[in-house]
Amino acid sequence: MVAIKFTNPPVVEVILGIQLENIGFSLIHFGLYWQTIQARFPLQIDQPVVPLREDEDFEIPQVPRAVFMSSDNRKTLHLQNNFFGFSLKHSNEYKYPHFEEMFINFLEEWTHFQEWHKEQQIESSLKPCRYELTYLNLLDKDVGWNSAADNYHIFTFLNRSSGDFLNNLYSQSSLLNFSLPNEEAILIVEMDERVSEEKNSDFLLFRLTIISFDTSKDLTAWFQLAHIYMVKSFLDLTEEEARKTWGQVYE
Repeated sequence: MVAIKFTNPPVVEVILGIQLENIGFSLIHFGLYWQTIQARFPLQIDQPVVPLREDEDFEIPQVPRAVFMSSDNRKTLHLQNNFFGFSLKHSNEYKYPHFEEMFINFLEEWTHFQEWHKEQQIESSLKPCRYELTYLNLLDKDVGWNSAADNYHIFTFLNRSSGDFLNNLYSQSSLLNFSLPNEEAILIVEMDERVSEEKNSDFLLFRLTIISFDTSKDLTAWFQLAHIYMVKSFLDLTEEEARKTWGQVYE
């Protein structure tokens, strides 16, 4: 199989996450855990708990979401009572890290968290109930996007012909769900236009998330397969001409 990579990809952040059954942490537990990772993640902020998609009717834990960041703000650990996640941000200042490197970082932090949890002798167990892999892409003037009218030339799933009257797309927010082969997982595609305060211009968030509720499978094998599906999905959803502007190369 020919590998496809990009020299200037639109991705700005990759998130690898594990949803857990409520682990019953208190604020003290977050502090004790931070002590063990502070050398790697010296920055810390509290954020509101992020409700997970199937938890709309679930009582959200009152303990906040703890976010631990590396000194350069590139690597982040996300921890709340029912979620552990690792994310890596990408910018033009750094060489783009490929998935293999990101997964190694994620696996090291997840292993450390499991070992720390075991040492604390916390009554609740770390029981995964969902795996997820997210690629957050940002499209703006730097990557050939100026307005929603450009979406027709970027995405394959848009109808190019809406008639003679409605032929100028003004804005677009979309949510699409796909079942992946053999029901291995689902793909959630989200598009949302926003305004950049820094650049004072519009940009498009293009978020791809692959989710599996079957956590009986080996974690490493699942994330490797999810990455393959992510690449294939990205290629299916985007036009070749658009991918050329992101520096598509074959290896």
